[in-house]
Amino acid sequence: MVFGIGSSELLGSSTSPNLKARSRVVFVALTNDLPPSPLLDRPPATLIPVAITRRRRSSAEEIDSTMRDLDRDRQLLVQATERAQKIAQLVYSSASAISASRWYEDLNPCRKRWIRAIRRVIRKQRKAEMVAFLQRTHPAMLLKTSKLRSSLMQKQAVSELLSQDF
Repeated sequence: MVFGIGSSELLGSSTSPNLKARSRVVFVALTNDLPPSPLLDRPPATLIPVAITRRRRSSAEEIDSTMRDLDRDRQLLVQATERAQKIAQLVYSSASAISASRWYEDLNPCRKRWIRAIRRVIRKQRKAEMVAFLQRTHPAMLLKTSKLRSSLMQKQAVSELLSQDF
């Protein structure tokens, strides 16, 4: 069997009228034999198999659900961004107010001592509340911190004894 290769424009008149050329190259049999099959007998040696995953078909409900989820997430993001902007503005304004002037400089000494004493009491109350909370929720952690504190106090006592002159 012998084949010839020609341009579809050149061979347009020689091909049968039922056969339409789909490309610029047309294979035309020069004998009456049947053309060979375009399928290969065996795969080429350089062929590397590749896994192709099938695309999942999405329904209209799934698409609508995804769009609603995206809108909800966008709204949550907008709310979180607004909240973060408010917090940043408060931090900036309070930092600038503190650095601009010391509000307690104008107070008399008695008032300053009173404010410091109140703050000490508040710190002690908050510490007691936090210790009670930790005892209820994380007793093991509180035990670790108390052991650390006692070992630190022992080390400080030893260092004080060593630093004293006898």
